[in-house]
Amino acid sequence: MVDIIKKGSAHWEGSIKEGKGTISTESGALSQQPYGFNTRFEDKVGTNPEEIIGAAVSQWRFHYSLEKQVLQQMQLIQKLL
Repeated sequence: MVDIIKKGSAHWEGSIKEGKGTISTESGALSQQPYGFNTRFEDKVGTNPEEIIGAAVSQWRFHYSLEKQVLQQMQLIQKLL
């Protein structure tokens, strides 16, 4: 199996509540995306850790579900043959 390494970066300045930061991913899907206390607990534009993790988990679940369905279809075809 080939090792796949993906990288991201984050930058933060200031205190927890008044500070702000940006997050970027190697793919460019996030590029200098703002995040901070106000994007997590208030209605400000930007992202937050829960949103990023939620997106990753939902993508994983979608691919897992799709793979499971394809495998079931292949097993059914093998039984019919």
